[in-house]
Amino acid sequence: MLDDAANEAQVRPLLPGGPGCAVIVTSRNRLPALAGATYCELGVLPAEAALDLFTRIVGNDRASTEPASAAEITELCGQLPLAIRVAGARLVSRRQWSLSRLASRLAQEQRRLDELVVGDQEVRASINLSYTLLPKAVRTALRRLGLLGLAHFPAWVAAAAMETDLGGAERVLEDLVDVSLLEVDGVDPLGLMRYRLHDLVRLFALERARDEESPADRAATVERVLGGWIWLVGRITETMPPVVPSIQGSFRLGRPVDQEIAQRVVARPYEWFRAEEEAMTTAVELAVSLDLVDIAVELASALCGTAFGGHNRVLDDSLGSWRRTHDAALTAARRNENALGEATLLAGLGQLYYEHDDFPRARAHLSQALSMFRAAGDVRGEATTLAALGAACREQGYLPEAVHFLDRAGRMWSGLDDPAAMGHVHRLAGTVRLEMGDYPGTLAALTEARTSFTAAGSRRGEGLTLRSLSLYHRARGEWAEAEESARAALAIFEGTEDRMLVAYCERALAKALLRRGDSVTARRLAENALEVCRELGDAFGHACTLRVVGETHLADGRLYQAKDCLEDSLRRWTDLRAELFRARTLRTLAEVHDALGDAPAGQRMTAEALETFRAYGAREYQELAVTRLQRS
Repeated sequence: MLDDAANEAQVRPLLPGGPGCAVIVTSRNRLPALAGATYCELGVLPAEAALDLFTRIVGNDRASTEPASAAEITELCGQLPLAIRVAGARLVSRRQWSLSRLASRLAQEQRRLDELVVGDQEVRASINLSYTLLPKAVRTALRRLGLLGLAHFPAWVAAAAMETDLGGAERVLEDLVDVSLLEVDGVDPLGLMRYRLHDLVRLFALERARDEESPADRAATVERVLGGWIWLVGRITETMPPVVPSIQGSFRLGRPVDQEIAQRVVARPYEWFRAEEEAMTTAVELAVSLDLVDIAVELASALCGTAFGGHNRVLDDSLGSWRRTHDAALTAARRNENALGEATLLAGLGQLYYEHDDFPRARAHLSQALSMFRAAGDVRGEATTLAALGAACREQGYLPEAVHFLDRAGRMWSGLDDPAAMGHVHRLAGTVRLEMGDYPGTLAALTEARTSFTAAGSRRGEGLTLRSLSLYHRARGEWAEAEESARAALAIFEGTEDRMLVAYCERALAKALLRRGDSVTARRLAENALEVCRELGDAFGHACTLRVVGETHLADGRLYQAKDCLEDSLRRWTDLRAELFRARTLRTLAEVHDALGDAPAGQRMTAEALETFRAYGAREYQELAVTRLQRS
């Protein structure tokens, strides 16, 4: 057995020539030039084997007393045999220590390598032996990758960190893989190889970066990598413009990335976002820790402004990531008295809360941002925030307030030469006027919206407007036109990855078909939309769609199924504090009670709905008032 061979030249003179002999060679390097060798690459231990090794060292009695701490120690050692051996030996030599004490000390990243030392065994020294043998450029790459602290990353990130081209970065990464200081972490959905540093190697590389890289070089590394993400987001928004206008007119801190990478990202933006979300969140927090406020603010707000940032995401995961980036950058902006950056992030947080159905919190953040944009004289920021406030007010039924904000936003956007933004404001204004029963105003606004989105080349905007037109025609009793508009909207979104808007269009089509007497197809579409809303954590859409499913059951005489769906919807509207939508569900539930023979309950519900419609100035007030007058 030849242990820890440095290269092939060391091994060849020692290889026996006879056929009855075998040699086992261990090495930090792959030794690819050893002809006829069979390679066995050893990774870290599986979790169960790592815990078994640790238990053998410290003793079963001690490990079984604190099983959670024993598992935590092996995890903090990255399941690396040397690290586990050192940690176990430390405990053996310190019988008075509990396992939880060592686990607590290892949990502090800045001290972890200091703790993994016993006698002449030291994890840091073992890694350093490989590090010192690397060429200068490869050592630089390792330091900078450690500085970034990313769980995994593609080659272009390394290229940006090293300030080299993609091919050069890939060669350096392969050199690091060959000496077992870097691992291949698979291929992402874009077909790009992703890499990762073992946690202990990452901590070692971070130490080297702090000792060997100047503060200016560290800052420049982070700015180049974040600049790459910003530039890629810019490419996405060029080809897939968001309907909600961005507060930023341009991404001034972006840095170009390899064109082949950009093409892959633009072709599959949703997959790219999912692959990079964790890394971008970590990078924003790192930039903040280095006081790189401007670029942290720009990346955080750029991500919020993408067409996919608020959609097709499971609620808790999505909101958690965005809050981390915004909260970190917001803290830095306030610390540095960057008022415009603070306003931008407050508006971004408001939009995120809106996307996740927390309308009161959305309005609170947007109101703060509005005042700051106005004080700074930032017209684009003020106009964008006014439109967002209008949307948040609409969802809670504050219709006059919504019209006020949207009309002001429209006047401001009219001077900014942004047809997509004008389309967004006109569409929102049209939906609010529809809620108020202003049908001529609704049609005029939606017609303007469609014209503006067409001029901007926004198919997404056109689809949303067609869906809104379907709601308009349905309110007017124009069932055929409602179905036609809903089908046209659905055709735009089908085949895209925007499952949420597909579900919303299916719900609009279901409502139109229900009015035309096709309750079977309507229920199928509504139940499919309900499943998507449930899966994506869309509370608002879930409540809306439950009501539609309930209506289909009512139409077919399944009164108890209808009652269950509508009562569930009612509870959800109460949680969302969306009183106008709650009243609409209450109105339908009253019909169910009437059909069940419980006229008093139906009358109470109708009266409550009528009062809500009156208080909010909704179109249904006149409809119900006329109906009650006719009955009397």
